[in-house]
Amino acid sequence: MAAHQHHLETQSSHSSFQDTVMGSKPDLLRAEQGEKHGMFDEEKGAVATAERPTFGDDGQRDAVATPPPAFDPRDNPDGGRDACVMPTWFFKKRAAAFGIMAAGSSTGGAIFPIMVNKLIPRIGFGWTMRVCGFLVLALMLVANATVKSRLPPRPKPFHIMQFIRPLKETPYLLTVLGSFFFFFAMFLPINYLILQAQTLGMSSRLAEYLVPILNGASFFGRVLPGVAADKIGRYNVMTIMMAFAGILILALWLPAASNAPIIVFAALYGFGSGSFVSLAPSLVAQISDVREIGVRNGTVFAIISFAALCSNPIGGALITRWEGEYTGLQIFGGIMALSGACTILAARIVLAGTKIAAKV
Repeated sequence: MAAHQHHLETQSSHSSFQDTVMGSKPDLLRAEQGEKHGMFDEEKGAVATAERPTFGDDGQRDAVATPPPAFDPRDNPDGGRDACVMPTWFFKKRAAAFGIMAAGSSTGGAIFPIMVNKLIPRIGFGWTMRVCGFLVLALMLVANATVKSRLPPRPKPFHIMQFIRPLKETPYLLTVLGSFFFFFAMFLPINYLILQAQTLGMSSRLAEYLVPILNGASFFGRVLPGVAADKIGRYNVMTIMMAFAGILILALWLPAASNAPIIVFAALYGFGSGSFVSLAPSLVAQISDVREIGVRNGTVFAIISFAALCSNPIGGALITRWEGEYTGLQIFGGIMALSGACTILAARIVLAGTKIAAKV
């Protein structure tokens, strides 16, 4: 179980970096091709994970490079592939559209953990991964048959400056930095909440439902803030939701000492952090030319993937430093989430000044 947990904890950073490639493909090639490449990448990851369940095996490195989406509620169209197709169809209600699209992955994030926990004792790890892969394949076939870009494909040659040039724009740079800071915090509760709850006496049977509860609440956190963002401003809502997530970590998770507050935190944090999934691509789309949304989203995911890569080792080191206590990890997560909120607020000020009522 420990090895399995370790495998799950590594997925967030690698899938973010995968989103970099998949997010830029629709700009460099065409949207439909990016979706098809993504489908095969997902299946490769599931098969490699099933065949090499030991983390150190060569096949496991393939699985890390193309992580199976079963365990990562972000590794889905909202993370990279459809994130550059959706904006071509929506403008005024773009954030709401992203939220509805992203809500599907939160549903998977609630179903897959329960499914995996029930299947592994019955059919083993390998066949559980294969079943997940087959299910994802069926769903991706539907996506491939229905997703297309409104704009005609314009293949472009690859130039590294396409990824670097946007960083010279202050609003975009601050948006990237805010996302980077928030990503240091975002996955810490997702990855450590079960372990921390068990140290406080929660039963394993109850603890295994914390992540499904978190992801289930994330469904509403992806849709409702997206709808609100189109009405009062996407940067405004993103700032509020990031701050909400940071406050929850410090004010609710940190002092939690029994089952009830931990369960409440899981639900509320799922709502707060889920908004990032739907709002982040809409922020990039808001300050980008529609023809460059894929490359710019890819750049964001490339940079923030390093935060996701480092956050879990940092969390583990803080637990060790605090002699098995999660206090240091929780303080770190709360501070980074609030830092992300402050940086997004700075981007909002650059775009519209200090007018509180401005829709940004």
